[in-house]
Amino acid sequence: MCGPCKNCKHWTGTEHEHMRTCKHPKMLIGYHNSAEDAGNDGALIEGDEGWGWFTAPEFGCIHFEQNPRAYLWSAASIKLQRNCYARGD
Repeated sequence: MCGPCKNCKHWTGTEHEHMRTCKHPKMLIGYHNSAEDAGNDGALIEGDEGWGWFTAPEFGCIHFEQNPRAYLWSAASIKLQRNCYARGD
């Protein structure tokens, strides 16, 4: 299921303006990781400065997991979910 980062339990960490870091285990940061570690459904960011992966609130991905404290059904959330379902995600 797709959904926006602002409603995902993995969207956390330090804020950088309106953006935050994704803590999903498939979102890998650092030179010590390899493409094989990310698999076919992950991301590898080769940053070594400790931040390297920020997403905006309306960004979304296939690894979305609902944060029980977030409100899911905003207009942007519904649009993103419809687009994901149309693609088969």
